[in-house]
Amino acid sequence: MKRFFRRMFYYPILAICSRRFYVSVISRFRGVSAKYFLEAVLLSSLIITCYFTVTIFSYMESDLRTLLKDFPSFTVNKNWEFEFLEAQPGQTVFKEDQNHRKYVSIQTPEGTPVLLFNPDGAQAESQDLPRSLTAGNTASGMVFHVTFGKNRVSLFNGVNTTDISYRELGIMPGEVIDSPRMYMRLQFMAYTIAPMVIFISMYIVVALWLAANIAVTAALGYGIFYLMGVRTTFITVIRVNVYANTIILALFTASMFMLDQPGLYATLHGSYFGILPLIYNFFAASDYRRNSLGSSDSQKQKRETAGDDSDQRSGGGSFRP
Repeated sequence: MKRFFRRMFYYPILAICSRRFYVSVISRFRGVSAKYFLEAVLLSSLIITCYFTVTIFSYMESDLRTLLKDFPSFTVNKNWEFEFLEAQPGQTVFKEDQNHRKYVSIQTPEGTPVLLFNPDGAQAESQDLPRSLTAGNTASGMVFHVTFGKNRVSLFNGVNTTDISYRELGIMPGEVIDSPRMYMRLQFMAYTIAPMVIFISMYIVVALWLAANIAVTAALGYGIFYLMGVRTTFITVIRVNVYANTIILALFTASMFMLDQPGLYATLHGSYFGILPLIYNFFAASDYRRNSLGSSDSQKQKRETAGDDSDQRSGGGSFRP
């Protein structure tokens, strides 16, 4: 357990702030530090999930009741499909596409779409659809968009979309859903399903994204090590880049707090930040070379200090002046 908390909380600080840490990563750590990778992704996903969950709770208690005043009444038929009822509240405004298929869009006072009722698959206007961050649109109010489709509800958090069937929501065939009932349903989702969905989706996204970054920077970092005269294995370079990409993971995590500020969000995702792990590679190779593992002091340090995850020495590469 001590090693777990050390990897999860102490190592990320060293990976970002300490040059000397990378000498230990090269000379004493073993393998590719997969445990650190998984735990760093876990920490990032937990932080993002906590932020999104708190934001959802705040949204539920402040804005959602106002938005639901235009909520249409509908039911789920025996085939678990959504159907509008003939009798609708007076505030509900229906729209039609070119094929006369009806849908209802509910937006914030600022014009940000947050709810879309589209059981017939109508071609909704662009201003009624959830907006993607990749399109460079304003993220404000867009982070939580709910679309009621033919047989499922789609949750959009500004980055990912997750589908949940009406059966999974516990909506039974023939049950009438209106504004008060839907508020209770959404509240249940916000307090139970949403945190789990956000965490699982973010963990997968962050893990794949970070693994891709590590693969690219490790390939380039191997060239840096070679040019610096440090002959070591590719596994060792991958291990260095698992830690070197901690700074990129920290920036990604911070960017999730800036979804309502697209300028800052785009800045934190700037491609030029990809050079940061390569800088860590350069310093790691330089310091490793300068430390001269053949010196007596270095050999003494290797004997007195245990490894990382398994507390065993690695022999993670040779040094060649």
